[in-house]
Amino acid sequence: MKVIHAEFLRKFPEIELRPFYLFIGPETYPLGAFFNTLTQRINASGIKRYDGSQHKVSDVLAATSAGLFGQFRVPVVFDAHKMRGFGKLLQTGFTGSRPLVGVFNPSLKKRQSPVAWLAKFTGWEQDFLDSMCYIVELPYLDDSTFEKWVAKQLKIGGVERFRRMAFNKLVQSLPRDLASAKNELDKITAFLGGQDMTDWQEIAPLVCFQPEVLEYQMADSFVAGDANSAVAQMDAAVNSGTKPEQAISSFTRGLKAMCWAKLGVGSMVKPAWKVKKYQEMSKNISKRDGLELLRISIAAEAGVRKGQNPVLTAYNLLLKIRR
Repeated sequence: MKVIHAEFLRKFPEIELRPFYLFIGPETYPLGAFFNTLTQRINASGIKRYDGSQHKVSDVLAATSAGLFGQFRVPVVFDAHKMRGFGKLLQTGFTGSRPLVGVFNPSLKKRQSPVAWLAKFTGWEQDFLDSMCYIVELPYLDDSTFEKWVAKQLKIGGVERFRRMAFNKLVQSLPRDLASAKNELDKITAFLGGQDMTDWQEIAPLVCFQPEVLEYQMADSFVAGDANSAVAQMDAAVNSGTKPEQAISSFTRGLKAMCWAKLGVGSMVKPAWKVKKYQEMSKNISKRDGLELLRISIAAEAGVRKGQNPVLTAYNLLLKIRR
C-alpha cells in the first residue's frame, strides 16, 4: 500500500498495524510524529536506530527479540538503500506488534516508481508489499505548501503577524528540508519572543544553517536544573535521525557557550542573542560545576573521534551529567 506522508500520518492512529513501514524520499522530518504514534500503539519503549551504511542485516535481526524486562524497541534503518541484503529481513519474525521501519533515499531515475524500485531492491513480491507493508513517500514540498508550513511554524512559535516582504525573504533563505528549516524557525521565534516579524535585516543573521537549537535546548535544560528534559531532547533528536555524534557535539557547544557567559566573556557566545539569557541562567550553577559538565561532554566527543561507539557514548554522557 503506497501513500503520501501527510495522508499516512493523518490516518495512522486508526489504520491496521503491519510488520513493515518503508519510507522513501529525502524528507525525514515527519518521522518524529510517526515514531511517537507507533511506539504508543504497540507499547514499545522507543526506537533503535541503525545506519544502512554501517550496520548489517545481522545487527537488525537482534531487534526481533525483546530486550530487558520484555521491552521492545522498534528497529529503524536509516539509509536502508545502503544496507546490503536488506530484503533478507523478509524471512524474519517481524509482525504488526514487532515491526521494522526502513528509510530509503535512493537516486531514482526520472518518473521511476518508488514502489517498483523497492520491489527490485528488496526482491519482495508486489503482493507482499501491498499486504504486509506501508510504503510512504516523503517528497520535497512544493513552494505553496512550504510557505504554508513556514507560516504555521511561526504562529506555533508565537509570531502571529509578519510583513509579507520579510516573510518572502525568510522563505527564500530557508533550507528546503523541514528538519533544518524547523531549526532556523525555532531560532527566529525564540529571538522575537512573540513580537511581530517586520524587519528582515533584524533576523537575517540568525539564518545560518547551524544546529544551534538542539544544543541550546539541552544546555538550557541542564542549566535550569531540568536534566530529564535534556535527556528527552537528545533522545528525541537521535530517534528522529540526528546522528549521536552530532548530538554530543551540539550539547558540547551549548555548554561551552554557557561557560563563556558564566565567566563573563560574552563575546565568545554564539549567536550573540543568547548572551543575556545565558548570563542570567548561569547564575544557577557555579563556575566549577559548569566547567565539570563541559569537561565530561568534551571527553565524550573526543571518545567518539577515537572510535568509541557513538550511541553508547551519547547515552553514557547523559547518565553521567544527569547525576
